[in-house]
Amino acid sequence: MDMNAKDVELQLWRSGLLNSNVGPQHIQQVASDVTKHARKHDKARLQACNGIERYDHDLKRVMAYLTEEDQAKIDQTIEQAEQAIEQALKDVLQRGVVYDFRRDPRGAILRFVNKQNTKDGWIY
Repeated sequence: MDMNAKDVELQLWRSGLLNSNVGPQHIQQVASDVTKHARKHDKARLQACNGIERYDHDLKRVMAYLTEEDQAKIDQTIEQAEQAIEQALKDVLQRGVVYDFRRDPRGAILRFVNKQNTKDGWIY
């Protein structure tokens, strides 16, 4: 994923959902924090989809699979990242924004939208 903080910041500005009392420096910091957690979220989504590569000594080759412990750890990582992203965005976005997290690794991580569904933003 080629996500960077500038792209996240641009999405926040374009959404039209920013609080009027939030300064540009605060938005830059939030975009940086969101990017950090979104990368963890993206890595965990990919692992959940593709499995974790391990060398199988019996078959003498690398296999990609997940154990129950791996899946539990991935689920926990995704949930923690989602909570951290939502908490960071609550500092700069207006009240009443709805957060729609996606767990499919082929697309966006998050769509945030106002309750009237007239303004939205995406984090890829």
